[in-house]
Amino acid sequence: MSNDHQIDNRGGIFIGGNNSGNNTINQAPPPDVKLLGEVKSSENSDGTYTQIIVFEIVAPYPPGQLLIQAFGTDIVELDVGALRTGIVLGGHSGRRQDFVFTTLLHPFGAYELTVQTKTKRWVKIEMTFD
Repeated sequence: MSNDHQIDNRGGIFIGGNNSGNNTINQAPPPDVKLLGEVKSSENSDGTYTQIIVFEIVAPYPPGQLLIQAFGTDIVELDVGALRTGIVLGGHSGRRQDFVFTTLLHPFGAYELTVQTKTKRWVKIEMTFD
């Protein structure tokens, strides 16, 4: 890489020089998760509990994937559904001793995350973009 490539103060990459002209490549901001409303919790007729979290992906274009992890030893089920028309691309999902996880591929828009537990205990949720 030559010395005439630099990152400018707007977060873009400026490419200058004799052969390349003056080009600025604007980098998009990193994706984020925005909580929409309050977490809803309810007791089910079978004695289990359900927590529902509605969230939105905030990004100028869909990120590669979103890993969702729910931590707790009494988790019965974890489910994610889109609050829009169209398919949801799901990736690797599974269960470990103290958490369950699922992956959304190229997520965008709003989603509803439902976690069912055996006891009335809040579940720690972590979401990570890759």
